[in-house]
Amino acid sequence: MKRRRWARASERVRAGEQFSLSVNACLRKLSAGIRTLSGAWGKQMTLFEAVEGLDSLDDDSTIYAAEPWTGTSHAITLSEPNERVRAQQAAKLGLRYFLEVSIAREFLDGWATNFAQPPSPQEKCLRLIKYATNDA
Repeated sequence: MKRRRWARASERVRAGEQFSLSVNACLRKLSAGIRTLSGAWGKQMTLFEAVEGLDSLDDDSTIYAAEPWTGTSHAITLSEPNERVRAQQAAKLGLRYFLEVSIAREFLDGWATNFAQPPSPQEKCLRLIKYATNDA
Protein backbone atom coordinates (compact mmCIF):
# COMPACT_ATOMS: atom_id res chain seq x y z
CA MET A 1 0.00 0.00 0.00
CA LYS A 2 2.75 2.47 0.93
CA ARG A 3 4.66 1.58 -2.24
CA ARG A 4 1.64 2.34 -4.39
CA ARG A 5 1.18 5.74 -2.72
CA TRP A 6 4.88 6.46 -3.17
CA ALA A 7 4.68 5.50 -6.86
CA ARG A 8 1.64 7.74 -7.40
CA ALA A 9 3.32 10.62 -5.60
CA SER A 10 6.50 10.24 -7.64
CA GLU A 11 4.41 10.10 -10.86
CA ARG A 12 2.76 13.40 -9.88
CA VAL A 13 6.15 14.95 -9.18
CA ARG A 14 7.45 13.79 -12.56
CA ALA A 15 4.32 15.13 -14.28
CA GLY A 16 4.78 18.46 -12.51
CA GLU A 17 8.43 18.55 -13.55
CA GLN A 18 7.46 17.79 -17.16
CA PHE A 19 4.86 20.55 -17.09
CA SER A 20 7.39 22.97 -15.63
CA LEU A 21 9.96 21.96 -18.24
CA SER A 22 7.47 22.38 -21.09
CA VAL A 23 6.41 25.83 -19.87
CA ASN A 24 10.05 26.86 -19.55
CA ALA A 25 10.79 25.51 -23.04
CA CYS A 26 7.88 27.54 -24.46
CA LEU A 27 9.13 30.68 -22.73
CA ARG A 28 12.65 30.11 -24.08
CA LYS A 29 11.26 29.64 -27.62
CA LEU A 30 9.20 32.81 -27.32
CA SER A 31 12.16 34.77 -26.04
CA ALA A 32 14.47 33.37 -28.73
CA GLY A 33 11.85 34.05 -31.39
CA ILE A 34 11.46 37.64 -30.28
CA ARG A 35 15.24 38.09 -30.35
CA THR A 36 15.41 36.54 -33.85
CA LEU A 37 12.51 38.58 -35.15
CA SER A 38 13.73 41.80 -33.63
CA GLY A 39 17.28 41.11 -34.75
CA ALA A 40 16.08 40.75 -38.34
CA TRP A 41 13.82 43.81 -38.32
CA GLY A 42 14.93 46.08 -35.58
CA LYS A 43 15.66 46.36 -31.92
CA GLN A 44 13.83 44.34 -29.30
CA MET A 45 12.10 46.79 -27.00
CA THR A 46 9.32 47.22 -24.52
CA LEU A 47 6.12 48.98 -25.42
CA PHE A 48 7.22 51.90 -23.24
CA GLU A 49 10.49 52.16 -25.21
CA ALA A 50 8.57 52.06 -28.49
CA VAL A 51 6.26 54.88 -27.37
CA GLU A 52 9.15 56.86 -25.92
CA GLY A 53 11.07 56.53 -29.20
CA LEU A 54 8.17 57.23 -31.57
CA ASP A 55 9.98 60.17 -33.12
CA SER A 56 12.86 57.95 -34.20
CA LEU A 57 10.62 55.25 -35.75
CA ASP A 58 9.73 55.10 -39.43
CA ASP A 59 6.29 56.53 -40.30
CA ASP A 60 5.46 53.39 -42.30
CA SER A 61 6.12 51.09 -39.34
CA THR A 62 3.58 49.28 -37.21
CA ILE A 63 4.02 48.43 -33.54
CA TYR A 64 3.25 44.87 -32.42
CA ALA A 65 3.25 44.01 -28.72
CA ALA A 66 2.52 41.12 -26.38
CA GLU A 67 -0.79 41.29 -24.55
CA PRO A 68 -1.85 42.30 -22.01
CA TRP A 69 -0.47 45.64 -23.09
CA THR A 70 1.59 47.34 -20.42
CA GLY A 71 4.67 49.48 -20.55
CA THR A 72 6.81 46.37 -20.03
CA SER A 73 5.22 44.28 -22.82
CA HIS A 74 7.63 42.96 -25.44
CA ALA A 75 7.27 44.99 -28.62
CA ILE A 76 8.70 45.23 -32.10
CA THR A 77 8.12 47.55 -35.03
CA LEU A 78 7.59 46.12 -38.49
CA SER A 79 7.67 48.18 -41.63
CA GLU A 80 6.39 47.84 -45.16
CA PRO A 81 6.74 46.16 -47.74
CA ASN A 82 6.31 42.64 -46.29
CA GLU A 83 4.11 43.67 -43.40
CA ARG A 84 1.58 40.86 -43.90
CA VAL A 85 4.25 38.16 -43.67
CA ARG A 86 5.93 39.84 -40.74
CA ALA A 87 2.61 40.33 -38.97
CA GLN A 88 1.94 36.60 -39.26
CA GLN A 89 5.36 35.85 -37.79
CA ALA A 90 4.75 38.35 -34.98
CA ALA A 91 1.43 36.62 -34.26
CA LYS A 92 3.22 33.27 -34.00
CA LEU A 93 5.35 34.83 -31.26
CA GLY A 94 2.32 36.05 -29.37
CA LEU A 95 2.61 39.67 -30.49
CA ARG A 96 -0.51 41.47 -31.66
CA TYR A 97 -1.08 44.60 -33.68
CA PHE A 98 -0.87 47.62 -31.40
CA LEU A 99 -0.86 50.75 -33.60
CA GLU A 100 0.74 52.19 -36.67
CA VAL A 101 3.53 54.61 -35.78
CA SER A 102 1.96 57.47 -37.77
CA ILE A 103 -1.39 57.02 -35.99
CA ALA A 104 0.30 56.86 -32.57
CA ARG A 105 2.21 60.07 -33.30
CA GLU A 106 -0.86 61.89 -34.60
CA PHE A 107 -2.95 60.82 -31.61
CA LEU A 108 -0.32 61.83 -29.04
CA ASP A 109 0.27 65.18 -30.75
CA GLY A 110 -3.44 66.01 -30.55
CA TRP A 111 -3.79 64.70 -27.01
CA ALA A 112 -0.73 66.60 -25.74
CA THR A 113 -2.23 69.95 -26.81
CA ASN A 114 -4.66 69.62 -23.87
CA PHE A 115 -1.84 70.08 -21.34
CA ALA A 116 0.00 73.20 -20.18
CA GLN A 117 3.17 71.09 -19.80
CA PRO A 118 4.09 68.16 -22.03
CA PRO A 119 2.92 64.82 -20.59
CA SER A 120 5.58 62.45 -19.26
CA PRO A 121 6.65 59.42 -21.30
CA GLN A 122 4.80 57.18 -18.81
CA GLU A 123 1.59 59.19 -19.27
CA LYS A 124 1.96 58.99 -23.05
CA CYS A 125 2.43 55.23 -22.90
CA LEU A 126 -0.58 54.68 -20.64
CA ARG A 127 -2.78 56.94 -22.77
CA LEU A 128 -1.70 55.23 -25.99
CA ILE A 129 -2.46 51.81 -24.48
CA LYS A 130 -5.91 53.06 -23.48
CA TYR A 131 -6.46 54.46 -26.98
CA ALA A 132 -5.29 51.24 -28.69
CA THR A 133 -7.47 49.13 -26.41
CA ASN A 134 -10.68 51.14 -26.57
CA ASP A 135 -10.70 53.35 -29.65
CA ALA A 136 -8.36 52.08 -32.36
